Amino acid sequence: MSNLAILVSIYLLCFPVVSNAQDKPKNASIRFDKVSGHIVISSDAFRNVKNASNLTLIEKSRSLEVRLVGTKDGPSVLGKKILDKTANTIEFKPRFSFHPGSELSVQFDAKVGGRIELERISIPKRSLPSTSVVQVYPTRSVLPENLLKLYVHFSAPMQRGQVYDHVKIVEIKSGRTIELPFLELEQELWSRDGKRLTLLFDPGRIKRGLKPREEMGPIFKVGNDYKFIISKDWADANGTSLRESFEKKMTIGPNDASTPALKDWKIVVPKSETLDPLIINFDQTLDSSIAKRSIQVFKSDQRLEFKKVALIQNELGLRLLPDAFWKNGKYEIRIASDLEDLCGNRIGRLFDVDLKNPQGTDVAPARKIEFVIK
Repeated sequence: MSNLAILVSIYLLCFPVVSNAQDKPKNASIRFDKVSGHIVISSDAFRNVKNASNLTLIEKSRSLEVRLVGTKDGPSVLGKKILDKTANTIEFKPRFSFHPGSELSVQFDAKVGGRIELERISIPKRSLPSTSVVQVYPTRSVLPENLLKLYVHFSAPMQRGQVYDHVKIVEIKSGRTIELPFLELEQELWSRDGKRLTLLFDPGRIKRGLKPREEMGPIFKVGNDYKFIISKDWADANGTSLRESFEKKMTIGPNDASTPALKDWKIVVPKSETLDPLIINFDQTLDSSIAKRSIQVFKSDQRLEFKKVALIQNELGLRLLPDAFWKNGKYEIRIASDLEDLCGNRIGRLFDVDLKNPQGTDVAPARKIEFVIK
């Protein structure tokens, strides 16, 4: 929505109905509050308003609406109306903040004589450092042919929408852009803070026997080199383009048809009365996001909190730094059943199942690994 003008259509029956579209309410004051991010409408007429939701007056009722520009009657923007009779104001609080750099056109619908513009407001851009790509997971450069997803971490919140216009996969040798490699979801997969994006490769081109794979072929070919590219034209939540474009080179290895094997994990146990980290070395590279939340440590059924949990060795391990000294006793590492590797394979269940030979398809319960601190 960068540089998209936002039309704020305000239906206020707190003002007298006018017969001439050129007449404007004399006592209306409208502004954008930089601190709250709300649209504030002031008028002495609000003394008579009973309810901010439908602006109920003694004689009649009208409503306050916010609409997106694009069509004559664009879709309404969701938001909340807040009435303050003491200050004689009504604030419109949008559910999602207006993008900096956008222009607001505040209009009054007189019902008789049509709409008239009261005021135009520009949302100022904040003076902030340019946003950049901090990291893309998986971090390793050699990746399996059936890679399922990428995680993109940004230094600041990004604008949502039109994600797939700014990312692409290019085969290095031929320079060919891979057609539709990602599963293009209408509801993009963002973290709550807008700093992490999950990109799913099209499962229809990963799983064997599905029509997209048969018609378009697999996304990657074993032995070939590719680049994952993020365009610098992508704007952050402040409406500013990325500091620079980003590229990640990838060499494609064989298909990964194995599930995580806990028996091959190696645990580096810390000593008692120290703040040494607990280190868990995996048998293979795991999903960076799921690993950090699905692996937990318990003592006497009490989950431990850690000062820092970090992935190590290209997601081949986890380093957990305690916030208190280790004590003697038995501990459990509990692994949730949703733990995945880079290809969506879970413990006891493959993502790409051969229906003619359905081995390794059982859904495993949560698992435990015990260790003792002395």
